Amino acid sequence: MLRYRNSDVTRDSHDSFNYLGYVGAEFYQALNSSKSFLQTFDFDLGDQVAIISGYSFEVKDRAKAYDWPGVWAKDFGGDLDIDALKAQWPPQDGKQFWNRNKTGERAAFALGKIDLSNWFKNGASFLNLGARVDTYEAYGTYGTLRASAVRNIGKWNLKFLVGNAVKEPAPRLVYGGWGPSQSNPEITPEKASTAEGSI
Repeated sequence: MLRYRNSDVTRDSHDSFNYLGYVGAEFYQALNSSKSFLQTFDFDLGDQVAIISGYSFEVKDRAKAYDWPGVWAKDFGGDLDIDALKAQWPPQDGKQFWNRNKTGERAAFALGKIDLSNWFKNGASFLNLGARVDTYEAYGTYGTLRASAVRNIGKWNLKFLVGNAVKEPAPRLVYGGWGPSQSNPEITPEKASTAEGSI
């Protein structure tokens, strides 16, 4: 599967401010896009084992922080006409090249489903085992594992799951923080572990 994704905050977005006797408006934008490829393969090893595996890669072109394509201010004392400011000094068009985060990531994964119903009587039983390797250009390679077991006994359904995951930080967390919500260029991918059960 090939996919192109575009997610933009366009340059007609703005906020107004009143600071040290001046009123003004600042326009901002965030232009983001990505191109990705995903290929999966399905295998059946007899009647009891099914495997799904695959490979993916993605190339991202994102704004590190909001672009400021235009900022205007005037002495306090009159109305601030946003439309007039835009007409006289239109916000800059296009991406600001110094504010881009271009990066890529690759992943390989496999998931196996094993039917254990023949081993246990009185209900279906399944074991799922999964593994994934993600390689981020900016952060390196990470491996994750996942396993779950499902057992049906009459009207009862038992489930147990364990696993871990890795998530790449958003550009705002790395580059684009401001005020009390600062950024951290040394931040690393977020790691999470899960264990849960249900009856």
